[in-house]
Amino acid sequence: MSSWKPTVLCIDRYKNLLPSVKLLLTNQGYEVLTACDIADGLSCLANSSTDAVILDYTLCCHDHRSPECIANKIQALRPGVKLMVWCADDSIYEDLPPCADTVLMKPVDPGHLLEKLNSLVR
Repeated sequence: MSSWKPTVLCIDRYKNLLPSVKLLLTNQGYEVLTACDIADGLSCLANSSTDAVILDYTLCCHDHRSPECIANKIQALRPGVKLMVWCADDSIYEDLPPCADTVLMKPVDPGHLLEKLNSLVR
C-alpha cells in the first residue's frame, strides 16, 4: 500500500477558514500547509513539495497584485503544480488566471472541494 499523500497549500486571507480546510483535507489523506498572505504562501511553496495550491482570489487584490501575476509566481516556483482559485465574488470568471486549473465559488461545499481537488491530484 502506498504511503504517498498529496500535499496541498491553502493560501487564504481568512485565518479562521484555514483550520477547517486543513481538517477536512487531512481527514481525506492530504498533507496540508496553510498561509494567510501571499508572501508566506510563496515562501511555503518554495520550501515544500506541493502538489496543488488553493488560492484565495481576493487575497491577490488585497496584496495589490493581479491574480495572473501570483499564478505565474506559483508556476515559476513549482512548475506543473495544480492551481485551484476560489472566491466569493463571481467576477473571478472575468479575470481567471490562464494557468488556473479550476475555480470554485465560496462558500464551498466540502464534497465539491474534495471532488475538484481529487480530480487535480489523484
